[in-house]
Amino acid sequence: MNRPTITCITPVFNEAKGLHSYEREIARVLLADDSREWRVLFVDDGSTDSSWEIIQEICLRNPRVSGIRLSRNFGSHLAISAGLEAITSDAAVVLAADLQDPPETVLQFAAKWQSGAKIVWGRRRTRGDQKWRVLCSLLFFYLLRRFAMPRGSKFTTGSFLLMDKKVIEAVKAFPEQNRITFAIVAWTGFDQEVVE
Repeated sequence: MNRPTITCITPVFNEAKGLHSYEREIARVLLADDSREWRVLFVDDGSTDSSWEIIQEICLRNPRVSGIRLSRNFGSHLAISAGLEAITSDAAVVLAADLQDPPETVLQFAAKWQSGAKIVWGRRRTRGDQKWRVLCSLLFFYLLRRFAMPRGSKFTTGSFLLMDKKVIEAVKAFPEQNRITFAIVAWTGFDQEVVE
C-alpha cells in the first residue's frame, strides 16, 4: 500500500545554532512515523551564517532531507512559496526551524488531513513572549481576520499549517509577488480544521 507523502517545508534564515536540534526532533518525531512518507525541505532564505553548510551536511546524512538556497533574503513567505514550487508531495507542512511549534502537532495535522481536511491550522494555547509582543500579535491577527481574511476562515496562528496538494496548486496560481502565505491559503476556500 502506498503511503501518502508529506513534505515539511522549513524556511531558514541564520538558524545555524538550532539546526542540529531541529534535525534531531524531526528524526525523532516525523521521520520515525512509518504510516506516512515524510520528507523535509529546507529553504535557506539568504542566510549569512553557516546555515547553508549545516543544511548540506544534514542532506548528506539523510536522503529524505533536501535543501534549496535562495540568492538573497526574500522573507519567510517567499521562502515558503519557493518550497511549494519545489515539491511534488500529497501535502505540505510549514514548520519553523526554531521549533517554536512542536513537531508532534504535525502528526495531528496529518491525521486531520487524512480524515478529509484540505487545510489544517495550528493554534497556540500559550505564548512565551513578553506581554507587549502578545498584545501586538493579538491586534495584528484581529485586524487581519477583520479586514483581510475571508468569512468562515479558521485561520489562527500564521504559518504553522498543513496544505493538501489541491491547496498547494491553488496557492501557486495566485499572482501576488508580495504575499502573506497563510492569507492566500485561507482565500483558497478549501475545507479547514484546527489543531490546538
